[in-house]
Amino acid sequence: MSLEALLFDSSKRTIDQVSEMVLEHPEMFVPLLDLALEDRPKISSRAMRVICLSSQENPELIKPWLPALIRKLNEIKTDGVKMNVLKIFTFQPYPLGEEELGRLVDLCFGYISSGLEKPAVKAYSLDILFKSAIQEPGLIPELTAWINTRLPEESCSFNARGKQIIHRLHRQ
Repeated sequence: MSLEALLFDSSKRTIDQVSEMVLEHPEMFVPLLDLALEDRPKISSRAMRVICLSSQENPELIKPWLPALIRKLNEIKTDGVKMNVLKIFTFQPYPLGEEELGRLVDLCFGYISSGLEKPAVKAYSLDILFKSAIQEPGLIPELTAWINTRLPEESCSFNARGKQIIHRLHRQ
């Protein structure tokens, strides 16, 4: 059965079942990642949800692909794919090189500044920026200033998360 056939709908049950298959058959991971990075909104979003879920269960599956995901992130047009790629970076303290971390941080600052990004993309971007600021304390003043600048223009959920992050940063 093809990967596309396995991802016949976007239900939690389907995503969970395919994720279990990937965990049992890791050789499915790379073809699924390729499918997720195609510009086909429904199927790509479903595939990336499986990648995200599988990576939470077995972080070693995604580890070699992190630099490539960071490089591709700016090219991803489908919100569901972008959101799940960002989510991957929020649940693991993946060791990133200085160049990869810098690129990811720049992209996340761009996402939180954009009026076009979905709230989930901004939320995951804030989480990545928070973790990055903990790792690189020199980012704390810039992130705090950036969040404070965005507060008047953003949603209630962004404001709540932003204020929580500022509070947590200043407790460090």
